[in-house]
Amino acid sequence: MFKVKTAKGVMSEHSNCIDCGINTHPGAQTREQVDEMLRAGALRAEPDKLGMVTYDENTEVYMVRDKVWKQAGMEPYGGCLCISCLEKRIGRKLWGGGRLVPRGTGLASSSWPT
Repeated sequence: MFKVKTAKGVMSEHSNCIDCGINTHPGAQTREQVDEMLRAGALRAEPDKLGMVTYDENTEVYMVRDKVWKQAGMEPYGGCLCISCLEKRIGRKLWGGGRLVPRGTGLASSSWPT
């Protein structure tokens, strides 16, 4: 039976912006913490162990189109960038119809900032 032992390749190492260091998702587990839970079987037995994903005024969790992430010099799951640092890297403000789309909202990719 196949058992997943790592979240590598499906999540970033941590939520800190790799340019300025700000924590873009306070309270979220690091990949290492998730890996430990996977190895212990904790997530299989109790998937809610990851806890509720919360968003507040200190959270900068968002999605952008792949081409924007690539333009910023980022690889998939290659780390996190705060919005300010992402905009600096691409040399412009993000545009998304006046809003950024939080991950996991189920909104179509056509709503993602460009």
